[in-house]
Amino acid sequence: MIKLININSLGIRIMKKNNLVFIIVLVALLFASSCSLKEIEVKASPSIQTPITKDVILLMDLIDIETIENTLKESFQPYAQLTRTSNYPLTYSIEVSIFNAGEILKKLGKEDFKQISQGTYNIISSDSPTSLLSFSEIDLGILKYINFISLPATLLIKEAEGISIEATLTYCNENNLKVEQNKEVDLSDLINTHEDIKIEEMSIKFEEGFSVSKNTTIAMTFEFPFKFTTTEDIELYSNKADIGEEDIFRRKKDSGDDMKDIINGINSLKVYMDYLNTTGLFFKINIRGWEVNKQQETDSKPIEHIIFKEDSVVFDLNYFLKEIKEIIPYNFLISIYIPESSNEFIYELNLDGEVEFIIWFDFGIDINIPIEL
Repeated sequence: MIKLININSLGIRIMKKNNLVFIIVLVALLFASSCSLKEIEVKASPSIQTPITKDVILLMDLIDIETIENTLKESFQPYAQLTRTSNYPLTYSIEVSIFNAGEILKKLGKEDFKQISQGTYNIISSDSPTSLLSFSEIDLGILKYINFISLPATLLIKEAEGISIEATLTYCNENNLKVEQNKEVDLSDLINTHEDIKIEEMSIKFEEGFSVSKNTTIAMTFEFPFKFTTTEDIELYSNKADIGEEDIFRRKKDSGDDMKDIINGINSLKVYMDYLNTTGLFFKINIRGWEVNKQQETDSKPIEHIIFKEDSVVFDLNYFLKEIKEIIPYNFLISIYIPESSNEFIYELNLDGEVEFIIWFDFGIDINIPIEL
C-alpha cells in the first residue's frame, strides 16, 4: 500500500535552493525502502501534492533601506539633513544648508549686516557655481535605475525678515531652471538625469528695514517620495554564488542504479505559490538550468513569473526534466528582480509591506519496485 507522505513540518524557505527537489527524492526513497528488492516488480505512478511552507518576507529583507539612505546623504553636500517622514509611500525630507549668516556676509564682502544697504546683490555667479547635488562620484546602486514621479523642492531663507532670494539651477551642463524663494518646484526631471546639479547663480535682495540673526540660513528642502518607475530590471537576489559544485539531487557521477532509476522515473514536476504582496513592488522570478561542471547556463529556455499584488502562480519545471536526467551535476540558477516598469505601472514603496506566501509542489513519478513474496 502506498501512503502519501505529509512533509508540512519541514518548513522550506523559498530561497533555499536545493531543499525542494531533495524532498522529492526523499519521498521517492521512502516508497522504495519500504520493500525488499527481490523477485516481484510492482509499478507505482503516484502523483503527490503537498504544502511545503507558509512564510512571510518583509520588504526590509529585500531592499537595503540603509544603503538607499546613505546614497541620498552622499549625493548632497555635507550639510544635508535627512529625515524619514513617511513609510507609505516611503518618503524622505532632505534639507540642504547652502549659506549660513557668516557665509552670506563673506559672499557680500561685509563684516556685519548693518553695513549692507537696501538693494539686490549676487552671491553666486556663473564663473563660480556651487554644487547642490552630485551623482558623478558615488555608486547610486538601485537609484541608478529609478525615475521618480515627483520630487518637490523649495528654496528658502530662515530666520530673516525683509530678505528674498532667487537662484538658477543647472544640470547636464546646459539646461537650467529658475527657482524663487518659497515657491515649490518639481525637480524630478533634473534628478532623473542622474547628473550633477549646480547653483549657477543666486541673488539676494534686502528690503528697507530688513532683519537677520546669527541663525539666518539660506537652504533648500527636498521631498523624496518613493513613487517611481524603473528603466530596467533590477536584480535583488541570485543564488549563483551559492551553487558551488552541488547537484540539486546531491548526485555524483557514480551514483547507484537505484538513484538513477528514481530520478529517471520523475515525469512531472511543478511548484505552486499563492501570495499576497503589500510591498508596493512587483517581483520577477527567473529560473534557469545550470550545468555545474561548466559553470554556465544550459540550453533550456528559462521560465519566469511576475509576482503582482495577489495571485497564484505555477512554476512548470517539466522543461528541465530531460537536462536533470542527463547532466550530473545539475542545479537551478534562480534570480529575483524588480521588473522594468517604464510607464506601464508605478511602484509605491511601502516600508511596512511584506510578501506572504504558501508554496506546495506537485510531482509525478514512475517507480518499479521489485519485492520479495
